[in-house]
Amino acid sequence: MHISRDSTPIEAREKAKASSEQDMPPSNPKKGGKRKKKGSPEKDEPLSVPEETRIERQDTMTLEEMLKDLPR
Repeated sequence: MHISRDSTPIEAREKAKASSEQDMPPSNPKKGGKRKKKGSPEKDEPLSVPEETRIERQDTMTLEEMLKDLPR
C-alpha cells in the first residue's frame, strides 16, 4: 500500500520547434510571393466534382454490371 515514485528528470520539449525559413516551401512569384492556402482553389480554376462512390453508381447499374465492377 505504499506509493513509490521515481524522481529522475526527463528531458522533454514543451513547445514545438519554430519553423525556419529553410523549412518553408518556396513562395509563388506569380502571385506576389504569397503561398496558397491548402484546399482553397484558384479563382479561375473550375470546381472539381467528386467522383461517385460505388454505391451511388450501383443505382443505375444492372446486376451483371455490378458483378463486373467488383475488384478481383
